[in-house]
Amino acid sequence: MARCRINMSVNSSVVLILLVCFFNIDCVKSGDLSYAVTDSIGECARSCLNTSLVVVVVVVVVVVVVVVVVVVVVIVVVVVVVVVVVVVVVVAGVVVIVVKAVVLIVVVAAIVGVGAVIVVVVVVVIKVVVVVTIVV
Repeated sequence: MARCRINMSVNSSVVLILLVCFFNIDCVKSGDLSYAVTDSIGECARSCLNTSLVVVVVVVVVVVVVVVVVVVVVIVVVVVVVVVVVVVVVVAGVVVIVVKAVVLIVVVAAIVGVGAVIVVVVVVVIKVVVVVTIVV
């Protein structure tokens, strides 16, 4: 892109264009306002503003992507925590039922005999299945 010199006594709209385009290397070279525009001020403004729009769009897209990633990570963490809590509750419930069942089996076997132990085991299995089904 060709560059031309610009008189520092130009109107404020050109200065505004320079400020907007300050970081556009094609319009402003190293912050030196003596290198400002191409042969047409409008062409430079168009070039700078197009570049600025691209930068704004890229920044907006990056921000949106970051926000979406953060939201997804938070949702995944919450789901994992809920699943872990549910698993812990189910395991704790099953452990309590199994401990009670073992005590009951020992007591029943000592008092009544081995035949009744089979009934107790079936009841315990049904309880465990019911607890797991309700929680899940």
